[in-house]
Amino acid sequence: MSPKNNSSNLEALVQRIDAYINELKTRNISRESDEWYLLNNLTKFQQSLNSAESKQDVKNASSILSRFCVESFNWDTDNFKKCVALSEEGFTLAKTFD
Repeated sequence: MSPKNNSSNLEALVQRIDAYINELKTRNISRESDEWYLLNNLTKFQQSLNSAESKQDVKNASSILSRFCVESFNWDTDNFKKCVALSEEGFTLAKTFD
């Protein structure tokens, strides 16, 4: 995959993360709730992807988000499914990151 495609795939993932962050911000989230931590983890994931310089950077960011999802949510909830989908997309991106 060419770097240009990597860039567009990364940008698309960052945009999906941004959309989910904005969705969460419209909710009345209590401080230190699961959703509050999700918002913080998604923000950090997005920042990590924006500053990623290697496959390993992308993989590490995806691993951190994935672990958070698995440890924080019931696996049949929408938040879990959306969170895991974003981390899996990050793992896929890491495989082709130049």
